[in-house]
Amino acid sequence: TNDYIIETINKYPDRFIGFALVNPKDPGMEKELIRCHEAGLKGVGEVIPASLHIDI
Repeated sequence: TNDYIIETINKYPDRFIGFALVNPKDPGMEKELIRCHEAGLKGVGEVIPASLHIDI
């Protein structure tokens, strides 16, 4: 999904601002956030705790 977002902002940089989608429970989340930041994404999109089975 992040790859698609990166492709889209690269194709249409004047039309879209990209935000990363990450699973907070994923052990590789930090690496993915760094990769997305380096690719030009501007932040992290919404995280929906219920769909990820996170008890807040």
